Amino acid sequence: MVRWWDHWLKGKDTGVMDEPMVRAWMQESVSLEPSYNDRPGRWVAEPGWPSPKIRMETWKLGRYRLLPDGAEVQTGPDVELLSPLSVGMFAGK
Repeated sequence: MVRWWDHWLKGKDTGVMDEPMVRAWMQESVSLEPSYNDRPGRWVAEPGWPSPKIRMETWKLGRYRLLPDGAEVQTGPDVELLSPLSVGMFAGK
């Protein structure tokens, strides 16, 4: 980050613009815990964005899953989510 700021704010040639445009940490699937000492995964990078490896897809919200475009949407009773699963011990469930 310091190299990026030095490049854009101080005009220094840090070489940061020669690196991939996008970097992301891809976490591996692990069992749910309140916290982790180590979270396995790997770094991935793309030279530009949007990546030529990306293709647009449309998905519909189904009763218990996402449905690909063209799939028949089944109707049924409403499903309510009452628990705030975005915070605390239940985050990620």
